[in-house]
Amino acid sequence: MYRKVIIFLIMLLLWFLGIVFCPFDIGFYQYLTLPKIMPPTSFFGIIWIIIYLLNTLSIYNLIKNCELNNDYYFILTLNFIFCEAFPIFFFYFHNLILSLITTVGTTVTSYFLMNETKKINKTYSYYLYPYVGISIISLILLIIIFILN
Repeated sequence: MYRKVIIFLIMLLLWFLGIVFCPFDIGFYQYLTLPKIMPPTSFFGIIWIIIYLLNTLSIYNLIKNCELNNDYYFILTLNFIFCEAFPIFFFYFHNLILSLITTVGTTVTSYFLMNETKKINKTYSYYLYPYVGISIISLILLIIIFILN
């Protein structure tokens, strides 16, 4: 039992690596011209915690209960790289174009990850629907921020 909990927690904590090494930079964020439709900053903090929890539930259950293929591992790895690169480019380097590119990558790979998961186990793919949705919303918001700045 403890082994399963520890493995789950390690998998969950991996999603937070980018934020741990490049925490939220309030100064840079306040410097940006933000769209009027931008939700409060706390919204994204709460939402991404929920998204990472759902992602981890999906991945953990797939690894534990299903036969996974190389396509799944490939798209999961790409998605993880794009997702973790965003805070580095946005909060550390303050580079909007690279942040936008990583957000496009995260959005596209989250969709493909959901589809690959659906091929393996439809039930576990439902955990990824919010991830795809918030990725699309984040992409739209970042495009607007990019245009405004």
